[in-house]
Amino acid sequence: MRTAPAGTVSASAVVVSTQIGSAVSSTYWVRSAG
Repeated sequence: MRTAPAGTVSASAVVVSTQIGSAVSSTYWVRSAG
């Protein structure tokens, strides 16, 4: 794995965590609504 600038890694981590958070919250919302 190549080393990437810290800024790139941080941005990627933020995007991934945001997507995971969206998926989890939407799943939770569907379950609680259902």
